Amino acid sequence: IALASSLNVPAVSILEQLGVSNNLEKLYQLGFESLRQTGKKADLGLALGAGEVSLNELVPAFAVFVRDGKNFEGAQIYEEDTARLICSILSDKAARSLGFGYSQTFETKYPAIFKTGTSNQYQNIIALGATKDYTIGVWMGNFNGQTVIGKTGSSLPAWVARKVLDYLYQENPLSAQK
Repeated sequence: IALASSLNVPAVSILEQLGVSNNLEKLYQLGFESLRQTGKKADLGLALGAGEVSLNELVPAFAVFVRDGKNFEGAQIYEEDTARLICSILSDKAARSLGFGYSQTFETKYPAIFKTGTSNQYQNIIALGATKDYTIGVWMGNFNGQTVIGKTGSSLPAWVARKVLDYLYQENPLSAQK
């Protein structure tokens, strides 16, 4: 429920138990090279996205879960069972309800997972969506760093990610049957 609903306190608590250094090693395996510069300074804030990463790093890292724990080069980053459990959590409507209600944004006719993020002061809002065939990342914000007032990652970016996946499955109906 904590992961699906993006609850901050449990995320920080788990990171504290795992250790920032251990977490950074896993993040490096996932391709977050930018964290080599800022990760240690972010400390426990890593659990809340305090280490700045690019959408270019987020998308392939997120795809690991729907690829049974493997990255695009075929390296096993997570065990298959772990990746499948995370997919189950990120596709669970009931688990998301605490943080997001029963929003239709995440409802698809095909198996899909979603994760959203909203940075401090709403400067960046993101959404990631993935299926076995596609992984989508959407960033919205202002290049000058100004706030995106009153919007979260679970709003417009999530809607766009979902609509892109819907379009891809409409254009490629065989993908939804895999």
